[in-house]
Amino acid sequence: MSQADEEPAQKKEKEEEEDKELEQAKALNELPALERIQEHWDKYAEEKQEDKKNPLISQYMKDARLETDGNNLMIYSQSKTASEYLEQRDSRYLERFFYKVLGGKPNLVYDLDPNIESEDKQPFTAKEKLEKLIEINPKIKDMKDQLGLDLEH
Repeated sequence: MSQADEEPAQKKEKEEEEDKELEQAKALNELPALERIQEHWDKYAEEKQEDKKNPLISQYMKDARLETDGNNLMIYSQSKTASEYLEQRDSRYLERFFYKVLGGKPNLVYDLDPNIESEDKQPFTAKEKLEKLIEINPKIKDMKDQLGLDLEH
């Protein structure tokens, strides 16, 4: 089987798996919609935490949590990087699920967890690490400027 044949097969398999999960979620219809969403979120997060193929999603889902805010479904993460990754990686699947459970398109909002103190947050990206180092020793900023370093590009 060629690589080109494998990609559509993998995509179809993933869609079938998602449909199976959605059907299981529909079986929870005796619960109010928000409870069904929370129960599915908990199950989904648990499965992603055990994902050995993708340790990054595993870590991000371990720390992520779901809350409702009016018409919004808030997905809180420990860092901006985690929020962006979850939004890119899982938003299509989650929108499909929530659409079927709620009967309408949800407004998914990915954001930093407001309960996290900024001091407790571990730096993850190179930029976050540099900012943390500059907090500890402001002379590092002078050195960065003198050397003309730009970590954003």
